[in-house]
Amino acid sequence: MTDEDHGSVVLRSHYFGLRKVYDGWQMPRDPETGAVAGGLKAADEHYKRLSQKFGYAIPTHEPLINLIGYQYLGQADFDTAITTFKTNVERYPNSANVYDSLAEAYEKNGRIDLATPLYERAQSLGQQNNDPNAAIYSANFTRANDKLKQAAATKQTDAAKQADAAKKNQ
Repeated sequence: MTDEDHGSVVLRSHYFGLRKVYDGWQMPRDPETGAVAGGLKAADEHYKRLSQKFGYAIPTHEPLINLIGYQYLGQADFDTAITTFKTNVERYPNSANVYDSLAEAYEKNGRIDLATPLYERAQSLGQQNNDPNAAIYSANFTRANDKLKQAAATKQTDAAKQADAAKKNQ
């Protein structure tokens, strides 16, 4: 390092050494979109290789799995998004965020009945863990619960109207 002296070469040497050791640490991304390439399967394979390289188990991180799930959700691939978010719930059951994300996928897929209890779980864990997003989880649960109640009331009203119409037709 010709542009360094005895005092400054140490920092750059450490930097370059760490870059060498951790080469390949980052998950590959699509160069055009920035999306995680290959989905959850590729992410799991990537972290398996890292685990072998470093000699200890390095799990696929919760935020990365969440990011992959949101990539699918953004493409309106609800089934794959839900499957990905379910995997995150299985792997990180004490995280409020994983329940909130799965609930959001169900809600966007029109399944508020499945979303509401997950939002409630996120709210509960958020409060329990003093999560900085606890207020968001609470707001999401309240919104979903209100939608669920409204849907039930609408269904009840529609059933009553059908019953009245059937009586009139007799």
